[in-house]
This record gives sequence, structure tokens and C-alpha cells, in this order.
Amino acid sequence: MQIAELQIIECSRDEFFRIYITFLMSDEFPPMLQHKMDIPLPDVPLPEVALPLLPNPEPEIPNHLVPDVSIYSHQVRDRMYRLIISQLFQDGHGPLGVSLATALSLHEPPCPPSDELYTIVSGLTPKRAQDGDVGDEKSIDLNVDSSVDITSPPLTVYEFAVATGHRGPVNAAAFNSSGKLVATGSQDGYIKVFDVEKMIQRGLDFHKLPPDQMEQSVIYRVIQDHNDNISSLSFHPDPDRQLLLSGSYDYTARLFSFEKSGYKRALRIIQEAEPIREVLFHPSGQYALIGTVHPTLRLYDIETNRSFVSSNKNDQHTGSITSLSYTKDGRMYCSGSKDGTIKLWDGISNRCIQTIVSAHEGTQINSVCFSKNGKYILSSGKDALVKLWEVSAVRPLMYYAGANLPPGMTPFRTQAQFNHDEEQVLYPSASGHLIVWNSRNAARLAALPLDHNGLVKRLCHSTAEPAYLTAGEDGRMRFYAKIRA
Repeated sequence: MQIAELQIIECSRDEFFRIYITFLMSDEFPPMLQHKMDIPLPDVPLPEVALPLLPNPEPEIPNHLVPDVSIYSHQVRDRMYRLIISQLFQDGHGPLGVSLATALSLHEPPCPPSDELYTIVSGLTPKRAQDGDVGDEKSIDLNVDSSVDITSPPLTVYEFAVATGHRGPVNAAAFNSSGKLVATGSQDGYIKVFDVEKMIQRGLDFHKLPPDQMEQSVIYRVIQDHNDNISSLSFHPDPDRQLLLSGSYDYTARLFSFEKSGYKRALRIIQEAEPIREVLFHPSGQYALIGTVHPTLRLYDIETNRSFVSSNKNDQHTGSITSLSYTKDGRMYCSGSKDGTIKLWDGISNRCIQTIVSAHEGTQINSVCFSKNGKYILSSGKDALVKLWEVSAVRPLMYYAGANLPPGMTPFRTQAQFNHDEEQVLYPSASGHLIVWNSRNAARLAALPLDHNGLVKRLCHSTAEPAYLTAGEDGRMRFYAKIRA
């Protein structure tokens, strides 16, 4: 990961206060913010919006996940807090400085008034344009970016472009890595692959086609080789290799090539002993994870169908697999289960390295999703909450609440998703609305009508551009995008 470039800027006192208030928030001291400082704080993640949760007991973490000791050592944090307290005294906020010193037991030696922290922050501030970036992709990184400004298009400006249909509930959907294709799978056993550019173009057309002609104009391929409900879809990571992996309740995972229009049969079939719930390509494209109704998670070699399972049976879940996600480099993956746990796995050894017990108050885990930089996991559960987890410390950083009003359990399996640049979090609520939050401070941004006749079974946002789809038990897929004029 590249280190954020630094630049000299002019930093106002208000901007400076927001920065070191964010320091306090990140280290579990929200009560310190209750003192009046006579400055507006709309850009600070305030407690009533994003209440930080208490960390789990210190876990055992593999070497490659352990944070740099030089950054997180006790001495460095002690020095940082002393600078903050000294700055508070310097700026006339003595009571706040005393409260913080008392909370941290930093009375000896006393902290003198000092402008040193202001000098440091005003001279060295990360350029936000590169904060958290992975190559050319933007990614959430709360360690280096405390700003909460949204630079990506808000979902309120996305426009409905196309609706297509199946003859049964649509339970599976996925974008490919380039964002140019999207696939849906249904209880009717059919898989449909659509051309995203054509769907966006149809959204621009002044004269709308009838529904049957609309679907035919945007469809890329139709595949039918399963005998039961399609439960999961995963495109090959290389968009030039037109391969699609599907999982079904007919106990099989099937690999399809959709390069040629007339080829509808699977290239390869993986037979399982239980109905399949989740399939996911490894980032190399050579392997695939398969989760079933059975708790055991298996990794398959796509070429040979050879399977790999952790040698320690205690690594496995105790309930059905509900969700899977890889980091972009394949070094880690995570899984969610009906048993209420989220497990982190070593992508090389295929061993479980950490288990988050009762990640959503003991309820079923509905979805897990790594951020692009692999530093965070976005999860949702049947408790109707969405949480952001810090991988290095295995702790929840914030939760996104208010999807269900009044608060309570959600009756169906919903997925939380980042938008393409991870500035926003999306979640389809049981109330029939798509809830959108600011990913950095959990401020609720919008509640958009889903327009399905029934529950939404799948939500997917493109990782490449501002576009998303919803798929429902009404048999429809609805595609939305920031229409390019």
C-alpha cells in the first residue's frame, strides 16, 4: 500500500479541532466531545450518529495482520494524547484537557500548554485524493481520512434504467469485475447475463420499449443447466475470460463459458452433498470457495475438482454458510454463517485464524464483504444492523442503524454493500426502502423506494462505476445507474 502523499496546507483552528476530536473518537473517548468548544462540528463523527462500540478482548492475530508496533505502541499513544491535552490548554479549553487527562491518567508529569500539535497538523496533512486508494481504486480508510465529505454521486441522482424478469424469485446476482456485465439467477433455474452499457443506453432513450423488447435488447446470454433454484453467482476475476460460476440447490456448482451465444451447458460440474448456498472465485481464478447448507467450507481447484478442507474440524462453522468474501490479493477470506459467527481465514493455508462470536447479537449473519484495501469487513445480520469491522484489531468500529423502524429483527436475508468508491453503504430494509449511509460516520443519507412487489432477495453495487441492481421475490431485476448524458 502506498503511503499517503503529504502536502503543506493552511489549517484553520476549526479544521484542527475536527482532526484531533477524531483522534479521540477512534480511541473510544466520545464523552470528551460533550464539552462546548463553540465551533460547528458537522464533519465530526459524533456519538449519536456513529457510536463506537467497545473492542473485543485482545485477540491472537497472525504475524501478517499485526499492526506496526512503532505506530501503535503505548509510548507513541501516550505522546499523542499529551500533545492533544497540551493543545486544549493552549486554546483555552482547560476543563476539557483536565477531563481527558483524568480519563487517561496522564497527570504526571503535568501537560503544559503548547501549540505543538497545531503546528504538526497544519504542516503535515494527508492529501485526501490518495487516502485509502488501492491502485486506481478508492477505498475506505479511517486511519488516514477523517473527512466525511461525499465526492461520489449520491444514490438519489441514480436513475432507473431497466427492469427484467424471471419466472420465479431472483435469488442471485453479481457484477463482473469491470462492471460491464451483470448476471441474475432465479428459482426457475435460468441464469441471464446482461450488458450494462446497453442498459444504461436504454435509460437514456426517450422512447421506452415494451418490457419484452426491452429485455431482449439488453440481454447478453441466457444459460439453463441447473435443475433447481440458483442461489449464488460469481464471475471469473479476469473480465476477459467469460466464465461464470453458479451454485444451486440441486447440489451442484457449475462453471459456464458464455463467450459463445449458443453454448448453454456447463464446462465443469462440482457435485456437493448438500444444497449450495454460496460460491466465490478466488482472485486468481484458479480456485473457488463453496459453502453449503452443511457447515463445512470447501475450497475447490477449478481445473481438477479437487477439494481442500481445513485439517482442524474446530475451524468450521456450526451452521449453514450464508456469505463469503475474499481480499483482493487472496491472502484472506471471511465467511458468515447461520451460527451467528464471522470467521477470518488464511487464504494460503485454508485455516481459520479468528472467529467473531455473536457478531450480530447471536443472530444469523446475512452478508460479509471486505473493503477493497482489505482493512475492513462490512457485515449485516438478522438483527437489522450493519457493522464495520477493523480487521487488524478484529473489533467493530461503528454500526449503521435505523434501517428498520422501529428497531428489531429483519425477517429475510439482506446484504449490505459498499458503493463503487466505498463512500456510501447500502442496505435494503424490510420496510421496502434502500437505506444509504455515509460509510465514514454512519450518517443516514437517504431512504429510496425499492419498487418491488415483495422482498428484495439480492442487492449488488458495481465496484467499477455508479450502478446497482436489486432482485426480488417478484421475479424482477431492477437496474439503476448514474445516467451519463
